[in-house]
Amino acid sequence: MKSLLFSAVASLYVVCSASGANYAINNVVAGPGDVLYADAANAPLTGSIVTLGIFTEGFDVQASVEANDISALIDNFTIITSALTGNYSVSLGGNFAGYVEGGEVDGSLLIGSDPLIGVTLYSFVGNASTLEESTSFALLNMYVFVDEEAGELDYSANPLASPYSPLIGEYDSVTGDYGAGEGTYGTLKLAAIPEPSTALLGALGALGLLRRRR
Repeated sequence: MKSLLFSAVASLYVVCSASGANYAINNVVAGPGDVLYADAANAPLTGSIVTLGIFTEGFDVQASVEANDISALIDNFTIITSALTGNYSVSLGGNFAGYVEGGEVDGSLLIGSDPLIGVTLYSFVGNASTLEESTSFALLNMYVFVDEEAGELDYSANPLASPYSPLIGEYDSVTGDYGAGEGTYGTLKLAAIPEPSTALLGALGALGLLRRRR
């Protein structure tokens, strides 16, 4: 994984150097109704990584998702900014599981023929402090970069901002007091993804069973 901030993205995409797009890892909105990051058992997470970033130009994200090839996804993902769930939230005045606030980056202004215009920004989430150490994941299409000639834009990792269904993981909900009041909170529930070799062995085993039945 290329754990880089936006200034280093210029090595992959030649971007302008002027102040521009703002990137933030933040899912704090209004308490009940917020979407919290949760593990595969739907328990809000603490100490897990939430990122915003882009994939290598030409990399087939969907094919790797369908193949459960997490290693390829991580290797081709460049992080613009990241933060950990359960870290201190200025907005909430404390540390709360499932919430994340921080990792703000002021990126480059995207204008004219900038190669990033039209590229998809993703949020890649793991259940450990790094994607490499994680065993469960969520992956969301967040935004498509657009020309910022009319003004710089704000990009957030908040799942509420995504108009798409998760590529990895699923939405659920929990009820309780998760730091911002009693009520029902949405969750982005991570999914445990088998290694490609494990998935292949499982498929071969299923074929063997089918042959025996015949």
